[in-house]
Amino acid sequence: MPEYRDRLDKLLAGLPGKVPPPLAGWHFTAAMRHRVQNRVASLPVPEVPGRSSRQLRVKWSLAGAVALVLAFLFLVWWQWPVTSPGPPAGFKVKPLQYQVVSFNGPEPEALVSIGQVEGSNQLLASISKRREPAGWQLIYTQPLNAYLVLPLQVMRSEASRGALILITYQEPWGQEYHYLILEFDGEKVIPYQEQDIVTITGR
Repeated sequence: MPEYRDRLDKLLAGLPGKVPPPLAGWHFTAAMRHRVQNRVASLPVPEVPGRSSRQLRVKWSLAGAVALVLAFLFLVWWQWPVTSPGPPAGFKVKPLQYQVVSFNGPEPEALVSIGQVEGSNQLLASISKRREPAGWQLIYTQPLNAYLVLPLQVMRSEASRGALILITYQEPWGQEYHYLILEFDGEKVIPYQEQDIVTITGR
C-alpha cells in the first residue's frame, strides 16, 4: 500500500506544472485527500474469487484516485481551453462563379467569388486581393442564405479608384430576390446595402 500511495502522491504533486497559470497554485490538501479516501471507502466492492480484500481495496483506491485526477484535468480543460499553436482546421469551398476587378489596366487586382461550402448548402461570397509578387490574400467573406445566385456584377467608378460589386441572390424559403452591394477601393471592403428588390409570383 505505501508503494501505491507514493505513486499517487507523485502524480498529484506533478499536476501544478501541467495546468494553466491560473491554476498553478492549486494543490491537494490533506482534507481533500481525506474526503477522497472516505468516498472510495464507501464504494461497494464486489467479491471476486481468488483475490484478497486487501488487493481489492488497493484496486478501488487507485481507481478512485485516477477518477479524481481525470475530473480535475477535465475541469481545467473546460475552464481554460488550450489553443493549438498551429492554424485551425479550415473548411473547403467549391467555387461556383467569379469576377475579376481591375483598376489600372488589364492586370487583375482583386477577385470576387461565390462558392459553396463542401458538405453543406451554405454559400459564401468572398473577395481576395492580389499581393505582389504573386499570390492572393483573402480580405472579406460574407455567408449568404441563398440557394440561387445570379451572375456577379462589377461596376467601375470613373470618378474614384473604386468598384461597386452587386450580388443578387434568392433565399430557399422566400419568393424575393435580395441584393448585396459591396464597395471596394482596392484596400478595404464596405458592405453598402442589402434588401429585397423583386417579388416573384407563380412559383
